[in-house]
Amino acid sequence: MEHDEGYSFGMGVFETMLVREDRCILLERHLDRLRHGLDALGIDVDFDPSVIDRAVSGGSLDGRVLKVEVSPRNTILTDRVNPYSPEDYDRGFSLRTSRIRRNETSPLTFIKSLGCCDSIMEKRRAKADGFDEALFLNSRGEVCEGATTNIFFTDGGRISTPRLECGLLPGTVRGFLLDELDIDETIIMPDDIRSYTGCFITNSLMGVMPVSSLDGFPFTDRSVADSIRRFYEDEVAKRLRCPHRTGTAFHPSCLLGTCRWDRHAHRDARTFMLRVRRFQADSRRRPP
Repeated sequence: MEHDEGYSFGMGVFETMLVREDRCILLERHLDRLRHGLDALGIDVDFDPSVIDRAVSGGSLDGRVLKVEVSPRNTILTDRVNPYSPEDYDRGFSLRTSRIRRNETSPLTFIKSLGCCDSIMEKRRAKADGFDEALFLNSRGEVCEGATTNIFFTDGGRISTPRLECGLLPGTVRGFLLDELDIDETIIMPDDIRSYTGCFITNSLMGVMPVSSLDGFPFTDRSVADSIRRFYEDEVAKRLRCPHRTGTAFHPSCLLGTCRWDRHAHRDARTFMLRVRRFQADSRRRPP
């Protein structure tokens, strides 16, 4: 490792990815975000994704977390245990609002830069006080994101999440769900939260995590969160099984959902998505 601006000033980016069956989940989304972050910081590094392929081949990292850090002179790969357990999903996470505000005017808010001390500090403070995650508001008092997660709220078939402009990192799982489901990107104020009956958070390691409470307010309906979690995990499993995959990349037809391999599996996934969308539409037509 060379001493560079990454060490001195936090000028660098990183990605954390879940490894399964010698593959990083949602790898292309992670690579796109990493490259965007390097461009935003003006770091002229041509990152070679083959280092990831070499790191995960052989099965030694299956089920573990791979972290890739890139700065002007360094590319560092490390791995660790996935911190989330089945018991976490069973009970759901409890959240509390942080006293620190996200800066929606800073370009660093929108990239996964090495300088993320406020997120780590607030997550540790929350856990020390018996919570699982900290939730940030921006300087205007709008809900934006968790310390290491994106947040979604549900009410029957309605799913809402803060707009990107509120000041948040565009998560890979967040992006996947926005592409696949009917989700409203909107401005959510703290006073709006009590109008929702359900909540869940997402990141690349936990996938979809139900939320049981926020600042002591209980969410009583986790059916949508559980359904979306099943859908996400099924889609991940199907893409891992697809024979089109080569190295760390997937065939474009698999990424677009038009792959004809295991047509029954793909049909089941599409049927589930249509069922969710019908449920959302019916809920919207239902009188209050």
